[in-house]
Amino acid sequence: MLQRVFRSSRVLERLRSGALGPMIEALAARLHERSRSPQVIRKYIRGVGHFSHWLGAEGVGPRSWDEDTVRLFTEEHLPRCRCAVPVGEPSSLTRTAVGHLLELLRERYGVPPPRRPSAKEPSDERVASFRAHLRDVCGMASTTCDDYCRVARSFLQAKYGEEPRDLALLAPSDVVGFVSDYAARVSSGTARQVATALRAFLRWLQLRGVCDARLAAAVPGIPYWKLASIPKLLTDDQVRLLLAAFDRSTDVGRRDYAIALCLVRLGMRSCEVALLRLDDIDWRAGTVRMDGGKRRRSHVLPLPSDLARAVVAYLKRGRPRSCERGVFLRHTLLHRPMRSADIQTVVRQAHERGRVGSPWKGTHALRHTVASRLLRGGATLKQIADILGHRSIDTTAIYAKVDLERLAGVALPWPAARP
Repeated sequence: MLQRVFRSSRVLERLRSGALGPMIEALAARLHERSRSPQVIRKYIRGVGHFSHWLGAEGVGPRSWDEDTVRLFTEEHLPRCRCAVPVGEPSSLTRTAVGHLLELLRERYGVPPPRRPSAKEPSDERVASFRAHLRDVCGMASTTCDDYCRVARSFLQAKYGEEPRDLALLAPSDVVGFVSDYAARVSSGTARQVATALRAFLRWLQLRGVCDARLAAAVPGIPYWKLASIPKLLTDDQVRLLLAAFDRSTDVGRRDYAIALCLVRLGMRSCEVALLRLDDIDWRAGTVRMDGGKRRRSHVLPLPSDLARAVVAYLKRGRPRSCERGVFLRHTLLHRPMRSADIQTVVRQAHERGRVGSPWKGTHALRHTVASRLLRGGATLKQIADILGHRSIDTTAIYAKVDLERLAGVALPWPAARP
């Protein structure tokens, strides 16, 4: 089965010679039996190949493959991965692939099921309460809550390990050491996100009376200059190449084309596209409502005519028959709603097929492109902020830097050289 998915003999040799070589072939056959497409199987096997490479590098033997091993890989290694082996898949998809592998190991190779602790650690309950605070009080998206809680668990694990977790013993040196260790392994952007998440967790502990303000103040600041970067954009020709990369004669092609138009015409986030429901589209009024993602309130936008035609074509001649209310479904056996990672995969594959030539293959680059187009068309920053759902106009101000014609009009002339 692997030879149907990977044509490179070098890749096949690397997968089969790894720590999980015998299991990878069985996993590929299992995914094929479950009607997974060759593209999905390839991505899952790449994720498992990453896990296999990590096992070999850590010297973990077959008898040690269990839930703890998977937890160390997904929670400790993936956020700071610097493996030389080409992985090429997002962390969320790799976690899903390892989950399929662990299910196979339990059924065929006798890996014990996850242990059920007799009682939860107080710190585990605090992390769960922290997540509820982020969701209910701060209004954060579910993925952001997961990221913040993952940092909190990693911090507690680094401090206490398997010992009882007395949070009263936390010291500023523990905070500085944890952030410094992370910053040495990851990019500055990731380190800044980790510092922000840890600072939020420590401030929440302060509100609960567990620690004082010194811990939150001890989180090192990661250098960051607001508005220093330039948005990642696609040119008009690159957008046309991207949209032309979809085969609209197939069911999946019609679905993916409609997804791409949601991103290109409305500047939607990938999570908003994944959460879009049939009830959110008002065909008579010609509007679409977005309730999911990072928005805290319902947000209504006009439905462009080309996007409406693409969605109708998919609903009539592509969408599987299902009781699910999500607009875009996976074309697999169960027809589950698509996730944010699936939307990102659709765009990356279109970049490769269409040979777009842009170094930025993510969905957020399309969001930046929409804002840039609106600005060139004469829209104000307030109007762009309303369309993109920005709560602060400062978030939208970065797009003013890509309007070079207007910037040239206000730039002062360079002073002439004097003898």
